[in-house]
Amino acid sequence: MSEIHESISVDVPFERVPELAERFLASITTKNGEAVIPLSVEVGDLVVEREARLAIVPTRRYWGYEIMDIGWEAQGGGPYPSFKGTLCAEQETLRTCRLDLDGEYAPPGSIAGAAFDAMMGHHIAQAVARRLLERLRTAFEGALVS
Repeated sequence: MSEIHESISVDVPFERVPELAERFLASITTKNGEAVIPLSVEVGDLVVEREARLAIVPTRRYWGYEIMDIGWEAQGGGPYPSFKGTLCAEQETLRTCRLDLDGEYAPPGSIAGAAFDAMMGHHIAQAVARRLLERLRTAFEGALVS
């Protein structure tokens, strides 16, 4: 298993994050009821992009924290890992929070997949997670402005 840990600050109150995540998922839900998002990363001159089914489910709340399960998997399968983890909103100020994305994935393809992950795959996975957090920040902050 390979682990991913990414964080980003967001200009929204932490307690609004589950509601904003629900709105975001609704905005990307297809006719068949799946939340589908293009996940992409640039590797040199190459752009790797794949549509993935995304799930974000609120699970628990503590003072100053909102914790949700998050996961995604490539739509249509293929040699792409599935990710499972948590998305935690932690209060920074009354109007800002930090989103922490933590989880893991199993590189596909046994030994060859593990070798690719060690050389380049993990870097790609980290970049995809960072891009997803940036997209969530844009959507969450935009929802509060409108």
